[in-house]
Amino acid sequence: MTVVLKANDSNGLIFYNGQKTDGKGDFISLSLNDGVLEFRYDLGKGPATIRSKEAIQLNVWTTVNLERSNRKGEITVNKKDSVRGEAPNLHMDLNLKESLFVGGAPDYSRLARVAALTDGFKGTIQEVSVERDAHRHAGGRVYPRCALFRVLTVMENLEKSWHFKMVISRPGKVMEKT
Repeated sequence: MTVVLKANDSNGLIFYNGQKTDGKGDFISLSLNDGVLEFRYDLGKGPATIRSKEAIQLNVWTTVNLERSNRKGEITVNKKDSVRGEAPNLHMDLNLKESLFVGGAPDYSRLARVAALTDGFKGTIQEVSVERDAHRHAGGRVYPRCALFRVLTVMENLEKSWHFKMVISRPGKVMEKT
């Protein structure tokens, strides 16, 4: 997954997707915490938290690449300084059934507590994309009710002159919102 953003503040939710509406179960998120990017996911028995090596620069375009394969994950900022981590259990699947929230969420109390998300992103999210071969990293399993096809954005936390491009694809299917 790739996210291109320009942050105006050093804290906030960039995206979140969960398994259940009450915040329980699996989740995946990307957020800023004191300028440091935090990639978190929970496969059922505790979260993996992978932090960028250093804080990003505010008001500068940043490209974030995220990868997750089974328990292992990686965050790369601006094509350098990759950081790897691993979920603490034997589960390998990430079960996401709810909507993908980009830029904020309508009710933070309904998100996974261990995601540590309390505020929306302030700045510009130019692109969120899931690479075409993402299904390969999931062991070839692509589910027809993929949550990535239900995307909600919370615009009140984004600057007025924002441009948002979303490209979400899988073999034979592409959705683009600009």
